[in-house]
Amino acid sequence: AGDGIVITKSLQERIAGNAAVWSQFPETTRIFLPGGSPPAVGSVFSQSDLAGSLRAIADGGSAAFYEGEIARKIVESSTTDGGLFSEDDLSRHNTPTPPPISIPYRGTTVYEQPPVTQGVVLLMALGTLEEFGYGSYDRQTADSVHLQVEATKLGFIDRLAHFGDPEHIFVSVDDMLSAEANRRRAGVIDIQQRSDRYGQLPVHADTTSLVVADGEGRVVTYIHSLYSGSGVVVPGTGIMMNSRLLGFSLDPDSPNALAPGKRPVHTLNAAMVVNGDDVYGVCTPGANLQVQHNLQVLTNLLDHDLEMQAAIDAPRWSMGDQMEIGDPSLNIEDRFGEDVLGELERRGHTLKRDPGWAVGGGIQVVRADRSAGTLWAGRDPRRASNLAAAF
Repeated sequence: AGDGIVITKSLQERIAGNAAVWSQFPETTRIFLPGGSPPAVGSVFSQSDLAGSLRAIADGGSAAFYEGEIARKIVESSTTDGGLFSEDDLSRHNTPTPPPISIPYRGTTVYEQPPVTQGVVLLMALGTLEEFGYGSYDRQTADSVHLQVEATKLGFIDRLAHFGDPEHIFVSVDDMLSAEANRRRAGVIDIQQRSDRYGQLPVHADTTSLVVADGEGRVVTYIHSLYSGSGVVVPGTGIMMNSRLLGFSLDPDSPNALAPGKRPVHTLNAAMVVNGDDVYGVCTPGANLQVQHNLQVLTNLLDHDLEMQAAIDAPRWSMGDQMEIGDPSLNIEDRFGEDVLGELERRGHTLKRDPGWAVGGGIQVVRADRSAGTLWAGRDPRRASNLAAAF
């Protein structure tokens, strides 16, 4: 933050895309829109205030943020803008660290983050596919795509119907991942016809994800997002306030209904696959696309036995608009071929055909084989800023 980074074309475009909101706030404008425009491509962009905040947190730990000078500035800024934050709100914050959730799949154990993340959607989709006998279907066929899409829809539907902050809404994750639940979901899939069922979920951009492994075979997946933020930067801190409240539902009957003291369900999730000493970390940005893209890569790896980079490179689909506004169309790369695309349309799917590698995603996969002492890394060619490296 202090030394700065070079402004890339994609970063400049992201800043420009948020300019209408960010320009409403003087501090945000000062930092991100100097002179009223985004920094020039190739220029060095630094944030001295943010560097100071990060140094304070490095020296003082979480207390420096939730109880120290940073907290005071957040509350002061909130009060000035008519907000409701108090110092007590911040000092009472705690971050729960529940254990991961998991399912057995194709001789491995697939781990995910528990609610309030959407990791459970991926595990429900995988369980539904296994119940349907997905491993017996050839890859990149109308059958395999159709089954993945329908299983994912059902996972999102159960997420919307049952999951919220587990400290306020109890639902048994074990029950939702049980063989009985998988049979129930698989039982409503028609292999020859698209279902009209789908969930409507908000989609927002600006997520960062990465996977790291070390020489001893330890693997860490990391994902973070605050959408593109509220647009409000707290003066003197460089910290942009997040906008995660957008993840709540305004339907009072929803398990994810807005209420004091609750955490909203959010899209962030990363998967880990363990097979003895062999460990995969899988992660991608993409809001509601995360579980969809991770599902396709994992089935390529575990069901179709593809090499890691081939599993990432394979043609991809997504229900991005469908999840956002109820648009029933399916974004799909034309590399699947006309026979597959035409058959999906015959089964009722409305397709938005994307050329080549255009569906999106930013998958990163790292594999550590601890018994062999080897590391592999793969990255998604669909995102220019994506990187994978192993040492």
